Amino acid sequence: MTNDPFDRLAADDVATAPPSQFVARLRGRLVAALTADLPDIDLPERKPVTMTTSELTPSTTDSPTSNANVLVPYLSVAGAAAAINWYVEVLGATEVQRYDADDGRIGHAELDFGGATLHLADEYPEIGFVSPTTVGGTGSGLSLKVADVDAVYTAALARGANGQRPPADQPYGDRSASIVDPFGHRWMLQMPISSPSVEQINESMEGYTLRTADASTAATVDTATAAPTPTPTPTAADATDEVVELGYFTMTAPDTAQSTRFFGALFGWQPEEGNLGQGYAHIANTKLPLGFAPGAATDAPELYFRVRELAPYVARVRELGGRVENEQRYESGVNADCRDDQGRRFQLWQPAPGY
Repeated sequence: MTNDPFDRLAADDVATAPPSQFVARLRGRLVAALTADLPDIDLPERKPVTMTTSELTPSTTDSPTSNANVLVPYLSVAGAAAAINWYVEVLGATEVQRYDADDGRIGHAELDFGGATLHLADEYPEIGFVSPTTVGGTGSGLSLKVADVDAVYTAALARGANGQRPPADQPYGDRSASIVDPFGHRWMLQMPISSPSVEQINESMEGYTLRTADASTAATVDTATAAPTPTPTPTAADATDEVVELGYFTMTAPDTAQSTRFFGALFGWQPEEGNLGQGYAHIANTKLPLGFAPGAATDAPELYFRVRELAPYVARVRELGGRVENEQRYESGVNADCRDDQGRRFQLWQPAPGY
């Protein structure tokens, strides 16, 4: 071998892997540089794009306006891909987008929970971004509204979650439970079942006193020492000037498929499967929405009155001597199962967006 430097430069290069410590330091410096504050630059408006490995999907996360403060929880997860699947399959999330890094980690992902956004990524210990499984616990939690807290709690435990508190009715109007998912994050599962007043909550909840930002309820004091200051019950007239009309109704039948065939032939109704599953049907081509539900042929139709806000009407029902049996949240919105002052059953329905 010659000692001539030019001969050495002409030799073939041999690829070698850099030390892992150097790789970690370099990645940390790059991430820090990319996430540092940058000067504001006026750029033409452009549509956001996603970076998933399976498909390109338009992002549903709009950029906030310059004067808006939008808070989005961001989770560090040991095994982000598995966590995304778990949140989709167990908690009903929808994956919006993800950025797959060249080193195999997920650098960023976005999930939608019924209009609420959650961000997550794999661990990046080189910049101090670690998960609860690494630090041995979590100092935060997430509260999620669900349609059936018992079903979600059971499904979560069957899929590896740790049950912290089983489902139970709470004085503040929710049936709730808590779990720690297989990735170390705590979730409080909530299902609205009633709309109690501040006074009703303070009368039934021991050890706590509810205070609100509303001046009319700010004077509430500890029920252990004094009675709460009376607060006027909100009424439907206080909250809205709308004239409420029928928004939906269902007819019952022992065989709903037979009923839809009969009325389809009679009126030209076009049925489709209802969102509550087998035995339910929705009529797709009528101006007034309606459907069929399993039940006796002699049962009266179930009437759903469409309202912009549910809470003031629930309060008004009670004020007028009626009863609110329960409140449920569905894909189509929130409804309250009510009885008037003579025992007649009816539903109040606050539609979800798009219904």
